[in-house]
Amino acid sequence: MVTYIDTFGDYETIFRTIGLIGVLLYVGGFFCLCTGALDSRSPAYFGLVLTAASCVLCSLAVDFNLSAALIQSFYIVMSLGGVLMRWRLLRRGRRPAPPVQTPPRSQDTMPMVAVTALRQVS
Repeated sequence: MVTYIDTFGDYETIFRTIGLIGVLLYVGGFFCLCTGALDSRSPAYFGLVLTAASCVLCSLAVDFNLSAALIQSFYIVMSLGGVLMRWRLLRRGRRPAPPVQTPPRSQDTMPMVAVTALRQVS
């Protein structure tokens, strides 16, 4: 009996490729997050993590690993929660709180501990 998945040929390669796409989504999302191209409070970020985790979880159908399956399931649940919370806020007309901005430190300032230590030495 021929199953639907057998019509695609080597299904292991397909699932592994889906897993690699998930890894690329994780890495690309983290790169965009670090460079400021993506905001961690946006639904797009949670959608990206949800898609990446789903892809990696699909690849575990070929090479199952309980620890990896649990962490990917956690990412899926948390991402769904994040997307729902952000969309609910946006639907109500409220935006998520902006991130806390720390003032830039100038190069010539020293921490107070160092200043106190220098005063005691002198």
